[in-house]
Amino acid sequence: MTNRFRKDPDAKKDYHFDWTDWLVGSDTIADFEIFPSAELTVEDESEAGGIVTVWVSGGTEGAIHTVTCRITTAEGRIDDKTMYFEMKSE
Repeated sequence: MTNRFRKDPDAKKDYHFDWTDWLVGSDTIADFEIFPSAELTVEDESEAGGIVTVWVSGGTEGAIHTVTCRITTAEGRIDDKTMYFEMKSE
């Protein structure tokens, strides 16, 4: 999975944190938290089958913003993944 994206500040799109290769055996995601840069808005978030989906809008032209996903698994593992958004009108 790539973790760098070009995003138009006016766009609202879904992005996916895929944890399926990281989960061990039958372990599952018990909880997740989403931490966006202050300039981004997470419109919605969900998890299914080891994939966390976030709908992202906003941002400042020319800036690089981030969204971090932190998961806790049923077996107690905790990890973060971060996406980087280069804000550029298309």
